[in-house]
Amino acid sequence: MHVGKVKLSVITVTYNDDIRFLKTYKNIVEEIINSIHVNEVEYLIKEGDPNKRLDSNTLNANIRYIAKKDEGIYSAMNQAVELAKGDYVIFINSGDFLVKGALDKIFKHLGKANILGFNFKKGDVFREQKKFNKFLVHRSPCHQGIVSKKEITRFSELYKLSSDYKFLLDNKKEILWVDDVISVFGNEIKDKKYQNKINDEKIDILCKSKINSFQKIFSIIKLKF
Repeated sequence: MHVGKVKLSVITVTYNDDIRFLKTYKNIVEEIINSIHVNEVEYLIKEGDPNKRLDSNTLNANIRYIAKKDEGIYSAMNQAVELAKGDYVIFINSGDFLVKGALDKIFKHLGKANILGFNFKKGDVFREQKKFNKFLVHRSPCHQGIVSKKEITRFSELYKLSSDYKFLLDNKKEILWVDDVISVFGNEIKDKKYQNKINDEKIDILCKSKINSFQKIFSIIKLKF
């Protein structure tokens, strides 16, 4: 049972992805149990299939399961944010994992900024978060390393693949970068066509953003070539 107020919601958004979800689920539950902040963390699972159920024996005050229809990943993420009890949220979706001690690392910095940006691993390879460069903003930090305040976390549903990029670009001055690893990004293979779709969305986001023209031009060139 929770002793104090929930300060952090770890959220997994999934849709009929049982094998990868169960691996992620076991990892997150273990990290919560082993954290010294166990009573200040909740695990919120947002399943997009309204007919799917999770074994009720696995649910408790720290774990909540919501099966509700959504209109895509960012619709699901927005629904989850609305339902979250924590002051801050982090998305660790199916196939992603928290590293050992990740929650305690997060709590060391919780409250220092509206958004915390941590490093991550992709498979076994260390990846430093690509901070938004002073001039180039085409590289997108991964949401698996982002902890954000619930009250400012909202994703545009106009985009299918890059709304987390838009959220971070719009709020880049709110980010405090932390040189520590908290997560492992699922090594999901995508082809060049998929990456081109992401880049096209990023270009549209950049064109409509409030950043200066110099940044827009150079960032778009980087995305195109």
